[in-house]
Amino acid sequence: SKAVQGMLYGMPIWFSLQHIVKDAVLKYAYSATKTKMEAARFLGFSKRRFNELIKKYEIQSYFEEDLTKDD
Repeated sequence: SKAVQGMLYGMPIWFSLQHIVKDAVLKYAYSATKTKMEAARFLGFSKRRFNELIKKYEIQSYFEEDLTKDD
């Protein structure tokens, strides 16, 4: 921990928690619901706000299949 000035993986965990948690909750809502509208309602957002957050946190690209990888 001293080698990286007290940061795990070079990242200040405490100050990054808000971003990490929001990202995780958005990914959960996106994957656990059938539609974007259902996910937006689940989180209490308008569809417009939910779409803004999906773009900001790049949630949709997380779930896209990478066809360039070799199996």
